Amino acid sequence: MGLLINDNITQKDLAEKLSVRPATLSVAISKLENRGIVQRVPSNSDKRVNYLRLTPDNDNNFSAVHKLLNNLEQEVCSGISASEIKTTKKVLGLIADNLIKLN
Repeated sequence: MGLLINDNITQKDLAEKLSVRPATLSVAISKLENRGIVQRVPSNSDKRVNYLRLTPDNDNNFSAVHKLLNNLEQEVCSGISASEIKTTKKVLGLIADNLIKLN
């Protein structure tokens, strides 16, 4: 997810990537922050912007989760060719785009 890949992601950008309302994400981020998993880091250039970062202590836990999810993905996609997965992603993307246009 965004935090695992991008160390400088804003709450707004993460909400957009996850397709959730920023207010909804704010509640989740606050809970993660209280548990010491995520921290908000103020931008040096814009005091209204906070970047979300994983706390250093949680890198190993998230690496284990990431590995588990990768293994699960391999099992779920077993027997499905790369081209079939690519086609499925394309079709689902088109469906999502059409749904956005309807909204």
